[in-house]
Amino acid sequence: MVKNITFPPWLTRQNLLVGAMLSLTISPMLSMAGFVGAALVTVFGEAEGTWTRERKGLVILLFALSLGFAWHNTQPEAIGPGRVAFTDYVPPLWFFFCLSWKPFPTAEVRKILYAFLFTVPQQFFLALGEIFLHWRGRFYFPLRKLPLLDLYWGPSEKGLKVSASFFNPNILALYALMGVIFSLSLYFQEKDKEFVPSRLGKVRYFFLWTVFFFSALLLFWTGSRYAWFFLLAAVFFFGRMSTHWLLKLIGAVMLLATLLALTHLFFPLPWLQAILPSVLTSKLTVFSEDRGLYYQWAWELIRTKPLWGWGIGTFPRLVAGRVRYTVLHAHSLPLQLGVEVGIPLAVSFLAFLIGLILLLGFRLSRKEKEEKHPDHLQRGLWAAAGIIFLMQIFDLALLMTYRLHFLFWLCLAIPFSQRVPSAARGTKEVQ
Repeated sequence: MVKNITFPPWLTRQNLLVGAMLSLTISPMLSMAGFVGAALVTVFGEAEGTWTRERKGLVILLFALSLGFAWHNTQPEAIGPGRVAFTDYVPPLWFFFCLSWKPFPTAEVRKILYAFLFTVPQQFFLALGEIFLHWRGRFYFPLRKLPLLDLYWGPSEKGLKVSASFFNPNILALYALMGVIFSLSLYFQEKDKEFVPSRLGKVRYFFLWTVFFFSALLLFWTGSRYAWFFLLAAVFFFGRMSTHWLLKLIGAVMLLATLLALTHLFFPLPWLQAILPSVLTSKLTVFSEDRGLYYQWAWELIRTKPLWGWGIGTFPRLVAGRVRYTVLHAHSLPLQLGVEVGIPLAVSFLAFLIGLILLLGFRLSRKEKEEKHPDHLQRGLWAAAGIIFLMQIFDLALLMTYRLHFLFWLCLAIPFSQRVPSAARGTKEVQ
């Protein structure tokens, strides 16, 4: 692909991604530097990938999408919570391609996911302080304009629920859902590898289940209206992969609570009010009154310019004055893309790029199931990417933070790098 560069032994993709994960919640600057560095090391490092037919087609599609987004970039670049700009779309695409250039060994994937899970207890501790001690504040070091350490806790706006260090409860919900999926993926991988767990294996099991419950509690505390359904979907997805009684019990309890809550919504009964917390029933209302207005405005704008769109970042200006507060985005990725770049480019991005990659992952996961040799880490990453992508239909939490956005594309890049069918003919599969 390019002329190889010899890097120091410690400067590897694995180390950079592990560092990016460990600093994910305490230093956005270091975390993003780790992600970008990992992509560069992958492309310019010693090991080369293979130009398969799929990768050639992917490059053509990425160039076309990049040019299309560049042509629609008519607003000044805006970096801030809730704002959507050109850099939210194009850089993550090439990050995905660069990382997928070289396959990921299973040991490398395990270390990357464990590094992510080590950040969950920190967020759980911050959430406890936010709920019971009303913590609000920010710590940065050494300078505000160049913070190597940058820890923010509490919601960015008044009235929002638990946000830990992610400014917004919906972003924290997305992070927590990743914690649920990664902990379950690693648990099943460890369980298959070690039928009779050693003492260290039992410690890992305890850690993974602890992180699972911490992540589930974080998601519950955010009050996210839609994340509960995706948590339920994740538990049932992994429940099909194992006969573990605890996971099936958790899934059954969650399903029963969901059905009771839905019954309470449609047929309010006094005795149910004493059983179900109001926060659960509020979670199960996916569409709020405000969201309905945002979707209606977005659809009106799409119908006015269905082919070309209004330009990236124009939504706040186009809907200004309709309510007394500022609306920064459409709270739906398909509608946001339709408003900004038009239907053809939006379909190319959502269906031809992300949709086909996820379809490939679904097909390969089915094939692995038939062969009875499932790779739980790969299947967990496909599941994480798919569920998080579906979450964007009801919000834009992914585009509101570069760290989690790049993490989403990493979830696609890792299995894509190993499981493209043509790649098996050109490179030996890495286990």
